[in-house]
Amino acid sequence: METQSYSQSEVPELSLEAFQQEIAKMKEEEEKGKKTGKPSHFANGPEGEEMKASELTSADLAMWQRIKEFPKQGIITQDDFKTYSEEAMKDGNFSRGRFVGFLANQVQKIWFE
Repeated sequence: METQSYSQSEVPELSLEAFQQEIAKMKEEEEKGKKTGKPSHFANGPEGEEMKASELTSADLAMWQRIKEFPKQGIITQDDFKTYSEEAMKDGNFSRGRFVGFLANQVQKIWFE
């Protein structure tokens, strides 16, 4: 039931490893920003769970690219995001859950601008 209004060939090539490194760097920068009172998307959980970029998957990469390349890559519908987020949350992986929350904030900027 996935709706895509873009051609997969239009999405720039990014390896899973490069994506994970990019997110790890964002997490590191965010941790430095905690001292300034900025909100944290990748914070540890209440029981000490750590968000690990290395646990993110190719599905996370694909949604990240769609959001990052909007509007060039086309519309991301609420159904698209719901399908992705439900699938990402199925395994209960803390890192993917934090990333879904981060992407939800990013995609809302697209929907409500």
